[in-house]
Amino acid sequence: MPTEEEMRKETSRDAEYRAQFGLSVEKAHYLGPLQWQYYQTLAEEANFLAKLKPVFRKIYDIVGQRRTRFPTIYKNDSVRIIDEDGFEYTEAEFKNS
Repeated sequence: MPTEEEMRKETSRDAEYRAQFGLSVEKAHYLGPLQWQYYQTLAEEANFLAKLKPVFRKIYDIVGQRRTRFPTIYKNDSVRIIDEDGFEYTEAEFKNS
């Protein structure tokens, strides 16, 4: 386990690194563009041999766009993964009540 001083130094380094991407200390919980490197670092530290497949990031990105544009229906979209890199995405349609 790191010492308190080591943890404080790491926190300071992390804040400086995040500032390069426009992420303030107030948004320390927000990973933004750093999340994929964060996931990779966690996997390496846990000694996972397999890397996260590119298809997951692609799906995450498209779902994020849909969530922003269509917050009431995006959860009804469907995804079928084809392989490590490809997927089929079917957008849900608005239903008039």
